[in-house]
Amino acid sequence: MNTTKRIYSINLGAYVMATTNLLPELLLDEESQTYYMVFPQCAGVATAIRQFKCDNPQIEIHNFLHAIKQIRESMGARRNG
Repeated sequence: MNTTKRIYSINLGAYVMATTNLLPELLLDEESQTYYMVFPQCAGVATAIRQFKCDNPQIEIHNFLHAIKQIRESMGARRNG
């Protein structure tokens, strides 16, 4: 059974990137033609997702915005490349 979690939310993906310093794999969902992110499975990623969803997540805004920019640029490169 594949337990890889797909993350479709750019905000969640950016939060995980900014708090773990991990880069996701960006993939295209064949059915919906929507991009999603897959992060390595580790405790840091699980904690970041839990914090984003359950707590009042706090993050340095510059890091968060930079991560969003990276995700969007990756999506644009994949669409155009």
